[in-house]
Amino acid sequence: MKLQTKHMLVLPLTIFLTAFVIFPTIYLWYLAFNKVTFTNIDNPVFCGIENFIEALSPTVNLLNSILFSFKFAIVAVIVQLLVGLGLAILFNRDFKGKSIFLTLLLIPMLTSSAMFGVVGRLLFNAEIGTATYFINLFSRFLNMYILPLSKDWVFPTLIYLDTVNWAPFIFLMVYTDLRSLPREYIEAALIDGASSRAIYRYIVLPYLKPLLGVLAVIRFADAFKTFDIIYTLTGGGPGSLTTSYSIKVYELVFVKGNFGLGAAASLIGFFILIVPLSLVIVYTRRRWTK
Repeated sequence: MKLQTKHMLVLPLTIFLTAFVIFPTIYLWYLAFNKVTFTNIDNPVFCGIENFIEALSPTVNLLNSILFSFKFAIVAVIVQLLVGLGLAILFNRDFKGKSIFLTLLLIPMLTSSAMFGVVGRLLFNAEIGTATYFINLFSRFLNMYILPLSKDWVFPTLIYLDTVNWAPFIFLMVYTDLRSLPREYIEAALIDGASSRAIYRYIVLPYLKPLLGVLAVIRFADAFKTFDIIYTLTGGGPGSLTTSYSIKVYELVFVKGNFGLGAAASLIGFFILIVPLSLVIVYTRRRWTK
């Protein structure tokens, strides 16, 4: 009876994992080794590793999309960690109106990334964009005319919008960890005559390092596969300049209708991503245990 009860308790989780994790993973591998398109979706043809070879060919341009995703993820993570850490340190004190500013700061985190892309497309429009107008109102003093969605400025614009969307999350995690820092450490350092700079360098930052490492891994993995904010803002353009790895897989599957090639491309991206993430995770675990 007890054994049946245990099985019944685990059954919902087993069904969920089978339906949404195990089966899709197995089916993804199945598609990757077969020629599957809209025309033969009922009768796939086994092709071995041909999909993987084609995905890596210059005609598909998958590698450039992966390189862009790496570039976007690295820059976004660095900027967001710095902004989140700076805001956490700034708010780690009492001042008038703190609760109001905290609430306003966390609002972007509750907004969908796709909405940021849609609003950004309006704000940074070359003709009617309000943000574009004010940017050029000041940039004219530098004899510059800036179009935020042009090929020269679209990448900083993407980083800016993604930072506004996700920096509050980094801030919230770091701020919570800062509030749990034992006051005894700070008081002991102050008694010994340590400056504020020394306290942050030798006490606060080492205390935050494990958390910052975990946040870097989480945000890097998420930023690498970013789809919504880029697709709604630029659609992968101008040209293919901002075509991320996720957008490329989407185009292969839903635009060109090549399910086998799209599955192979997604697996290639997974194996490329898993190497640096594994190294960072191992490093973070070692730092955490020290």
